[in-house]
Amino acid sequence: MGSHEKSPTSSKGRLLFVDDNASFLDHCRYWFEDEYAVKTAMSGEEALTLLSSTPFDVLVADYKLPNMDGIELIKQTKRLKTDIPSIILTEYADLLSAKEGIRLGIDGYIEKKELACGHDGDMGFEFIKKGVDLNFKTLEDTIDRIIARGLKYKIVSAMNMALRLWGKCIDSGNAFSKYIHKAEFAKRSGLWKVQDQNGIKRTRGLDRYLELAKLPYTPNKDLVLRSVEYILNVCQVGNDTLWGELKAMYDELERFV
Repeated sequence: MGSHEKSPTSSKGRLLFVDDNASFLDHCRYWFEDEYAVKTAMSGEEALTLLSSTPFDVLVADYKLPNMDGIELIKQTKRLKTDIPSIILTEYADLLSAKEGIRLGIDGYIEKKELACGHDGDMGFEFIKKGVDLNFKTLEDTIDRIIARGLKYKIVSAMNMALRLWGKCIDSGNAFSKYIHKAEFAKRSGLWKVQDQNGIKRTRGLDRYLELAKLPYTPNKDLVLRSVEYILNVCQVGNDTLWGELKAMYDELERFV
């Protein structure tokens, strides 16, 4: 499937910032562009156009936007079947909007005053390049946590999907032999340890990657990629839908490694 080395143009994630203040969007570009792929939009309509054609890992939207506010933007985003983690930036952190946001599954609210340190009259936030008394650390930490959480979910989903494909590939007539399937995969691939406990083959290391609650704090992403890659190579079964879904998930994971 190719090398797992990180290319110079790859990033930790794809971010979309939505704000009607061009100066504030300049802040976002300068702060995040070294580590992330960053796109910006100045209205909800422009953001929806981007969201309909480009996958993003986190949406960061101002609450007060022209024509539609940030909450409405997130509602419209969900109608596009784009379940993207989202953060609302606001100077108007009223209770009603917060409750509505929580109901929609918004990941958090951050007040803009925590992010910018200066003002230039009616323009709102003055433009100061990264490294010059600009504190975006709160937002950066929140985005990092969201992406890390999303990556862990992708890891667990990919491993479970891979083992379903493996079981289907090597023993399609026995849907209840998942424990045998795990041990056989671990043995054949040589990627995971297999322990014999009273005649039963155990794969405790592999098992930790099948549940979010058990996933190591720092998962071995390369090991996961090699596992999924092995199964994709062994289980190429024509136009199997599950194979295609797993390949798409593999490509998504590879972007983070």
